[in-house]
Amino acid sequence: MQHGNYVVQRVGERSYDTFQTSTNEDKKYPEGTFCVTQQGGTITTPLKLAPGSYTIEEISSPDGFTRETQEIPFTLKQENVVNVDEDNNQYITVEVKNNRMYGQLELQKQVEEYQSDRNLVTEKSLAGIIFRLVAAEDIIEPIHGKVILPKGQTYTEFTTDENGYAFVEHIPLGKYVVQEIQTLDGLVLNETTYPVEFNAEDDVTATIHRKLIITNEITKTDITKTMITGGPETPGAKLQVIDEENTVIDEWVSAYQVVHKIAGLTAGKKYTLHEEMTVDGYYYADDITFTVNEDGSILAVEMIDKPVEYLIEKVNEEGKAVSGVRLQLRNLSTGELVPLPNDGITTDEGFHLNNLHAGQQYELEEVEIINGVHRASTIQFTVPKYNPTTSGPIKIQMIDLTVDISLKKVDEDGKTVVGSTLEIYEATQNENHEYIPVLDENQNPKLVYRFTTTDEDVYDIGQYVKGGNTYILHEVEAPFGYELMDQDIIFTATGTKEKPQLIQAVDRKKKIYVRVKKVDAEDHDTVLENTEFTLFHSDSTIAKDIYGRTTVGLTDEHGFVDFAVPYAAEGLYVMETEAPKGYEISVEKYEIKHLSNLNFNPDKPVELTVADEKEKDIPTGVGISFGVWFCIVGGIIGIAWTFFSTRRR
Repeated sequence: MQHGNYVVQRVGERSYDTFQTSTNEDKKYPEGTFCVTQQGGTITTPLKLAPGSYTIEEISSPDGFTRETQEIPFTLKQENVVNVDEDNNQYITVEVKNNRMYGQLELQKQVEEYQSDRNLVTEKSLAGIIFRLVAAEDIIEPIHGKVILPKGQTYTEFTTDENGYAFVEHIPLGKYVVQEIQTLDGLVLNETTYPVEFNAEDDVTATIHRKLIITNEITKTDITKTMITGGPETPGAKLQVIDEENTVIDEWVSAYQVVHKIAGLTAGKKYTLHEEMTVDGYYYADDITFTVNEDGSILAVEMIDKPVEYLIEKVNEEGKAVSGVRLQLRNLSTGELVPLPNDGITTDEGFHLNNLHAGQQYELEEVEIINGVHRASTIQFTVPKYNPTTSGPIKIQMIDLTVDISLKKVDEDGKTVVGSTLEIYEATQNENHEYIPVLDENQNPKLVYRFTTTDEDVYDIGQYVKGGNTYILHEVEAPFGYELMDQDIIFTATGTKEKPQLIQAVDRKKKIYVRVKKVDAEDHDTVLENTEFTLFHSDSTIAKDIYGRTTVGLTDEHGFVDFAVPYAAEGLYVMETEAPKGYEISVEKYEIKHLSNLNFNPDKPVELTVADEKEKDIPTGVGISFGVWFCIVGGIIGIAWTFFSTRRR
């Protein structure tokens, strides 16, 4: 172009104002275009140009190259024409540069939005996702037209940065597909192939820009903690997800009716759901191994809780329920008391517990007992950490041994004493370590049991006292004829059915004083000495005096004989067992009755007067003893028996 006009050169019959570089001899060009096949992208004007100033305007560019949009000026002068061709023609060279067109790919990796409790992907970098750019057709080199990348071949592989961004430039024009060949842990590999085409948009744009946004699904794991009954989520359990390297990936505390959602566990990898801490009333669940789905679908993992069930029974040695004692249960692992039904007071039914903590140690203690039982030993037990194979609740029996104490109220001869009133008091020790009664609110001895003895041999007092406690047995009132016990009996309730305890309370018999006076039947002022009297029990056995001697005595010169014997509740009587000389023996029994406390005084004896008749048929001076009378009477009975027997025959 010169002076704003295109240069036209006429060669033969044709005029040319356009000059085309070409290496293709067969290509046809528009009218007015001069083209001679030359190598190196050059074209020479067919005719010489006159000296002057010119500009070159590129009106089209080769495929794959941009067109130079700026006019290129040059000046043709004799002095600057330095080049001569083979035909000795002078020429100058004007260089027009074209930029190669390339594709440029911008890729942004995104992760699907998913509402979760823990998203492991968003907590880390998106660096490291690898993509492959593959030719979807034969890629042609525009300079020489040859295939530089066959269809299906990989042009390049590229990797995302920490923001999930990747950039590839200088991509030869053509059709490609983008493939994700490696993704991050926690993402699902996107197997979709994304087509991308880099073609000239015009003849001036050197960079063909394409942008892809590729979204990956995230792995999804839903974890629930349910009861074995199928009830809702068990709240309060501390759970962990642990990988194969024993690294804790996630940790949380379960909530009521809430599913814990974890996003971003590695697909195809094995994990373990572990219960680090269970809640009261449930065993630790066994570990669960699971593998995350590789297709992005939700993996549901359910950990089932099995309840801790205990039955605490309070029984005696015969297995019968003991009601009314108070139990206390302490968690030795925490030091805290565990609430028990009915405030720990036992009934006929055992305590059903479902609030114990698996793996922890407990102590069951009897803090209050009732009358009639011993306090049981403390029981320590550990709740199994994992569910045992037993069916039904675990049973713990705390056994209270029955207090077995028998009381015998006897005299010094071991015979039962009837009519004694006894009281049992609770005892305590004073500052001198002496046992004294516990006083009630009225400052009276605290009464445990009061009773009056009958003709029973023994009394069961174990049912009224508590095992291990100390008591005082006090006699309030002794029956007639007996002294009060010498002192109270202090005893500690130790008796059991296996080793019964016997308490023997002794009342000593009082002394009865008896004075017998022997007189003449016709003259009571005449006293008779040397008359033998014997004191008998009601069963006709001869009584013994307070010294253990038989009570047989002779009247003195005053006609008296005195006896001092222990009181006999069943009764006593006196008989004359040998008469004085010249007197007939009295066969009458003289019962000792209408006694009063005065008769236990030697100054106030029971007084009896026995009068004997003088003998009539027996010579004077011959005394007839009781034995003689016995023989005479026996002989008469024998003669009569013989006479009547003979008559019958």
